[in-house]
Amino acid sequence: MNYLRVIPFVLPFLFVSCNTRLADLFNKPSDLPDEEEVITEEIILEPISVTDYNPDSDVPMEIERYNASADKNFDLIHTALDLSFDWSKEKVIGTANLSLKPHFYPTNVLELDAVNFKLLSVRDLNTGYNLSYDYEEKSKLKVYLPKEYSRTDTLNIGIDYYAFPSQTGGSNAITSDKGLFFINPTGKDSKPQQIWTQGETENNSKWFPTIDKPNSRTSQEIKLTVQDRFVTLSNGILVDSKDNGDGTRTDHWLQTKPHTPYLFAVVVGEFSKVQDKWRNLDVDYYVEPEFKDYARDIFPYTVEMLEFFSTILGVDYPWDKYAQVAVRDFVSGAMENTSAVIFGEFMYGTDRDLIDVDINEKIVAHEMMHHWFGDLVTCESWAHLTLNEGFANYSEYLWTEHKYGKGLADYHKMGEKDGYFSSLAYNKHPLIHYSYEDKEDMFDAHSYNKGGLVLHMLRYLLGDEAFFASCKKYLEDNAYTEVEVDELRIAFEDVTGMDLNWFFDQWFLSSGQPTLNLSKGFNNLNGNMSIEVRQTHSNIDQPTIFQLPLEFEFVYKDGSRERKTSFMDSREELLVFNLKEEPVLTIFDPENILLAFVNFNKDNDELLMELKYAASFEHRFNAYNSLLTAGIDMTAANEIAINDEIFALRQQAVKNISSVGQADQLKGMVRNDAHSLVRSEAFKTLMTMDSVDCTNLAEYVINNEKAYPVISKALDYLQMTDSDELSVLASRLEGGSNPSILISLANIYKSSGDLDKLTFFENSIELFRSYELIDFLQYYTDLLIFGDEVQIREGLERLHEMSSTEKFNPIQRISSTYALNNLYFKLLDVKSSDDSVKINPDIAKAIASETKDLLKEILEWETNPMLLDYYKQFPVFN
Repeated sequence: MNYLRVIPFVLPFLFVSCNTRLADLFNKPSDLPDEEEVITEEIILEPISVTDYNPDSDVPMEIERYNASADKNFDLIHTALDLSFDWSKEKVIGTANLSLKPHFYPTNVLELDAVNFKLLSVRDLNTGYNLSYDYEEKSKLKVYLPKEYSRTDTLNIGIDYYAFPSQTGGSNAITSDKGLFFINPTGKDSKPQQIWTQGETENNSKWFPTIDKPNSRTSQEIKLTVQDRFVTLSNGILVDSKDNGDGTRTDHWLQTKPHTPYLFAVVVGEFSKVQDKWRNLDVDYYVEPEFKDYARDIFPYTVEMLEFFSTILGVDYPWDKYAQVAVRDFVSGAMENTSAVIFGEFMYGTDRDLIDVDINEKIVAHEMMHHWFGDLVTCESWAHLTLNEGFANYSEYLWTEHKYGKGLADYHKMGEKDGYFSSLAYNKHPLIHYSYEDKEDMFDAHSYNKGGLVLHMLRYLLGDEAFFASCKKYLEDNAYTEVEVDELRIAFEDVTGMDLNWFFDQWFLSSGQPTLNLSKGFNNLNGNMSIEVRQTHSNIDQPTIFQLPLEFEFVYKDGSRERKTSFMDSREELLVFNLKEEPVLTIFDPENILLAFVNFNKDNDELLMELKYAASFEHRFNAYNSLLTAGIDMTAANEIAINDEIFALRQQAVKNISSVGQADQLKGMVRNDAHSLVRSEAFKTLMTMDSVDCTNLAEYVINNEKAYPVISKALDYLQMTDSDELSVLASRLEGGSNPSILISLANIYKSSGDLDKLTFFENSIELFRSYELIDFLQYYTDLLIFGDEVQIREGLERLHEMSSTEKFNPIQRISSTYALNNLYFKLLDVKSSDDSVKINPDIAKAIASETKDLLKEILEWETNPMLLDYYKQFPVFN
């Protein structure tokens, strides 16, 4: 969910300050005559002329791909699973008891999804008799029933089976397709043993038989038999935990409220459980034991969010508990399994690690909102995925706005826009996308980013009261059911009394967004401001004309402001507003609501005014960057930006200060700015000023600062200046796990020649959970090359194992392979004249040759296409 910035932030829309006034914009007079004036007459049809089909004409030869919602032949009622696990074989040992009814038509055949099972028995639980079945391609279980069942009959069927989810394979590009994952199943690796599931999209049928479609819905219970040392987690309430007297325990989880099968969850592992409460509901955090004291930092504001979302939506959190767990090697960012959310291990950190880290907070909000949009009300097919993900994405904005204010929320929205715009270079489709090639393709910046941004436009179009009242109606009318986009539209229309087909057709059912070119002129004689707005986008695969509410803010020389609105429903509009005087600044879409590319040229004086006066952070940020791009003296702009209330603009300004005369101001920011990223950036800027001594400041930071990124910059400074205090201060920071500190220490040790520090590197490798490991291992090879033959070969073996073993995740594999590539060239470069190197040049070249052979082996072993594409660019292969 998180996102590369490529295209400038330049978009717009309308701030609704008066719902009644804005609604009047859409009550256009009808061209139809009154009822009594309607004249009817007999219509005589002309004969139809039939012509032969011309095969050379430009007529489509086939229907466009359409991914329909799954047919509902049977309705699941209840699913009861009894599971145990063979870790060594990565096998699920299961019994599934399913209750079902025909949806409408009578039938004597039941078809279930069950992928790569060994079936032991299929039984009619009412009679106890075995049932005959076919198991087509080990994915579709077709059960032949003893009679024809009608929709008033209930079928109870029992299935005993083994499942082998690890063997289901699937696409190398999709790593989440096993459904259930065994982590360190042999117990021989350094990471903990765990089992966890990931069902979305249709992968839970790889560990239990079901109707694995989003428009299925069932209550559930799961019994899990595990070793006593393990903690379990599943959906619903733990109703019983039975000691079996043989070192195992059976936990019984029950959820009586129905949900879709992809939301079934199982987690097994050695976790500490930290308990909390919201109203009378259990709120639990499951973390690895060393993070027990930081559980509320890892899953921040969970209880407060439950209250906020319940209140703003007008629908209380609808499930039996709220639990969150972070697991190892998770194949997604996080998953909204009903009442049992699973996150990746990137969530882990201490309170100090997580200072000013907002990703945890946003993901907690995102997955929580799914419990209304996705779990309570579920998209009926993957074509409608944005009904789940758009609302979940928008929750991040809603929470940030509630907790920190609109400025920071708009900063977050800028990133969402940028992520969507960046995706358009390779991906463009309607939000409701029936013609996708693969259902996995729906998990993109359209369903997520654009979906949330469109909801933001709808909110400002209707006003907060109407928007959230409509959300409430949508949730209540469709609770515990599956939906398509028309049901969302109807809820909004029922509440507002407005026809919103134009909005939903334009933003949900069509592709793209407008490109708007604006120009303005002021007539001093009559006080009229003329603004021309032209839609200049291509009409290929998107509407020729977008219907758009328009808003302008005019700022006068005395600082007063005035806003004017209009509505655009043609390709070009000439708007004329009568103003009291010529404004010093004209801002289009002052709240940055519209999802559009906007070209509105302003001179540098206007941009400086916009930086100073614009209420929207996005306008201020864009104005600053436009000035920066213009190549002008940024002194005046920096003086404004460095005092902005939003850290991101202060951080941007600090990057561009070069005057030594501002060194004291920067030092003050290192000590006192409210945000650690600004403090860190200020220190980084000071490091570029050769004449400024920051030794005392660096020592102050290391001794007093809480945020590790700032301490990291202080370490880098002391290394750069060869400070006598460096070794003492650095040694005090060893033994931690913060990546930025580890990187700084690695940078200090890489050229020291102190081979005792190899242990520091080797002990720290598995602490990394992100691509920072690439830099860390680069520094490791920088030090390793000073070692003797034994040390270098040991390092080579360690890196090769990490590069070519499934137990290491893709980040670890790509980082270690890159390090091997670097080591290869370092070994080739060893010279006999280099006294600092212990290894003989001839031996170094021999080991280099072995390293090249190992790299070729890795290339043959690896199956991840992203990693393979990256490896093929290595110079060693070219």
